[in-house]
Amino acid sequence: MPGAADFTLAVREAIEVYAKTGRLGDAALLFPKHDVATFPCDPVTKVPIPRRDPDPTGKFKRGIPGTGRRQEGDLRSHRHHAMVEE
Repeated sequence: MPGAADFTLAVREAIEVYAKTGRLGDAALLFPKHDVATFPCDPVTKVPIPRRDPDPTGKFKRGIPGTGRRQEGDLRSHRHHAMVEE
């Protein structure tokens, strides 16, 4: 787990990279370098997107399509929107 100084350094480096490239992805890639975890989030709800479910048949190497993301009717997603609207 990174300390406050490591996190601060990661943020500063990320800001510099973003200022140069204009690409948030480039900036985000610096955080693991400083042991700060990163993970993909839904762009609207900011809920973490889990990995796709593994395919036991091996047909889908990247996981089963349609899994690993929040569905429209997902209760957690609905609760989040309800909290934001209140």
